Amino acid sequence: MSTVPSRYLLINDSMEAWDFCREWFIADEEDIQERGYRQKCVELLVQVLDVKESTVQKWGAQFEKMPIPYKRTLYLADAIRKIRNVAVETHDQILYSTLNKLINND
Repeated sequence: MSTVPSRYLLINDSMEAWDFCREWFIADEEDIQERGYRQKCVELLVQVLDVKESTVQKWGAQFEKMPIPYKRTLYLADAIRKIRNVAVETHDQILYSTLNKLINND
């Protein structure tokens, strides 16, 4: 059986849940201190990880007790989010450039 060297696998990387929420919501310290921020994170984690809210609540105030496999899933979900954002930006730039050329008869 052939194995893929671990340097090619993203699955070994992980991301803390609190960091994932901060990145997802583009939150600064003020946002994090707002009432209801943690609950927004709980709801996001429930959706992304397909787990029950009661499970997420057991992971601690900042989800520090989250099991490693879920942290790995968050890392991959964040990577997909970043790739999607770059793709959307690139698409928008191409669309704007093309429309600009059409308008200016370039």
